[in-house]
Amino acid sequence: MGFDSLDAVLYTTGRRLRRAGLAADLTAVATVNIFTVAGGPVVLNGIAGAVTTVIGAAAGTTIQLNHTPVAPAAATVLCLASAAITNAVVGTVFTITGAVGVAMTVNANGIGIYQLTQRLVLLPGIMGLVVAVLVNTGVIDWYVDYTPLTAAATVTAL
Repeated sequence: MGFDSLDAVLYTTGRRLRRAGLAADLTAVATVNIFTVAGGPVVLNGIAGAVTTVIGAAAGTTIQLNHTPVAPAAATVLCLASAAITNAVVGTVFTITGAVGVAMTVNANGIGIYQLTQRLVLLPGIMGLVVAVLVNTGVIDWYVDYTPLTAAATVTAL
């Protein structure tokens, strides 16, 4: 796949944002809001999570991302659940492809593919992290790359 004019526009107009992870993200709640989209739709170009504190041992722990727009107010998965993330070490990277029917990728070698192969349009709403089994330790920082489709569209870390 070559570098085309759409890639050039996305590269020059894209915005990048980091959300520092919290211990409570994986230990206290099953779904945590990580980003909010406001002011208009955005194109999600890439999203990645990086483990900054080792994830604890809890059998069957998986994660996935969803998006709940303001209207219709129903959560939609952005990817299927990851493989088990139990004991994921610092430097493990989580990424998605943009294909809703594909599982989140767990990259234990510190490298992940950041650009979505299928970019997603997200209407104003909340992006959430769904944790299948809570763990006793672990922190993941999240990074998002997006392009606003209107002048007022933004993504904010929660």
